[in-house]
Amino acid sequence: MSIINILYVSHSANLYGAEQSLLELLKGLERRQFNPIVVLPRDGPLKHSLSDLNITTEVVPTLTAWLTDRPKWQRPLHPLAVLPFVLITLYRLLKFVRRYSVHVIHSNSLVIIDGALAAKLAGIPHIWHAREMLNGHSPYNFLAQPCIPLTVVSRLSTKVICTSKAVARCFDRCSSATTANHEIVYNATEPLREKIVRSPKIRTEYAVKSNSPLIMQLSYVKPIKGCIDLIKAAAIVCQTRPDAVFLLVGSEPDPKYRQHLLNLRADFRLEKNFYLTGFQKEARAVITEADIVVSASHYESFGRTLIEAMHLQKPVIGTAVGGIPEIIDHGVTGLLVPPHCPDALAQTILNLLQNPQLQKKLGQAGQEKAKTVFSLNNHLQSIQSIYTQVVEQNGYR
Repeated sequence: MSIINILYVSHSANLYGAEQSLLELLKGLERRQFNPIVVLPRDGPLKHSLSDLNITTEVVPTLTAWLTDRPKWQRPLHPLAVLPFVLITLYRLLKFVRRYSVHVIHSNSLVIIDGALAAKLAGIPHIWHAREMLNGHSPYNFLAQPCIPLTVVSRLSTKVICTSKAVARCFDRCSSATTANHEIVYNATEPLREKIVRSPKIRTEYAVKSNSPLIMQLSYVKPIKGCIDLIKAAAIVCQTRPDAVFLLVGSEPDPKYRQHLLNLRADFRLEKNFYLTGFQKEARAVITEADIVVSASHYESFGRTLIEAMHLQKPVIGTAVGGIPEIIDHGVTGLLVPPHCPDALAQTILNLLQNPQLQKKLGQAGQEKAKTVFSLNNHLQSIQSIYTQVVEQNGYR
């Protein structure tokens, strides 16, 4: 087979979970068989990383999300507001399809529809990467009806890649969504490097003593990630372990919400026990200093930071939502707690801190599962096989 030109459409130029997964895919892509071109909405860290890989990028500022996390009363107006931007972006994408002789378009997120429409008009295969759960609890929606976007995604895709069984179940529950074109491919991360660069400055910066427990959550700082539950759990833990330090590591898009968390921290007198670090580019280096990695999220289609921690042999605790139970086998590769329950989270953290043997056991089992189930090599082979399959079905040899 000749080389296959793939146009990737990314909704963001940042380096959060979806973009990191795309970047790792492109790093491992067999370039003698697949030629990537990436469309981004703006300049940013992802564009710089792609330049380092000598991957062609195109910036289209009109690339806009069709699914919104705005308040429900604003959602009926959102499709009308984004329609002009979609039309402009569609025109640009069709030009790229001709310019680069594109054989398949891969949309990296459900929140953008432009790539799917361009593929339909160009008569080429379209792959939609479902990295979000579209259900009644999802922050992303269309006219408050999750079945509408699920049907659109299914009908406009040659193949839908679901990052977890939880994501796939959303399609299964919608009778108008075709399930035959769905395939589950777990996210993956690079295996543990023997000499990964550690980040002891994290402990120094936040005055964490070498013998004090450091508990981390790595996520967006927004309500759906359970940040308030994490602060409440920290307050309970610190009653027994006043030397414990909690770090909430991640971008803080809403200054008002950040201030709300800081006020809550002050109410619980946790100024020396709970910190918001902001975005950290080298997340895995930061994780090396953690004793426990947690996810207090209320909604999680997968849980990428948990497998990053497992690769580093860190014990993990996660809420039993979305794709997290597919990552954590309770009592074997980590521990599960109910969502919206800071008391249970705090008690689980305390029990784990009091049991070093269990920490070691969970860390080792978690690392083994990360190496096998969430292997980057398996991930790459699955995705590349999908590319070959959909393009051959379209008559290209």
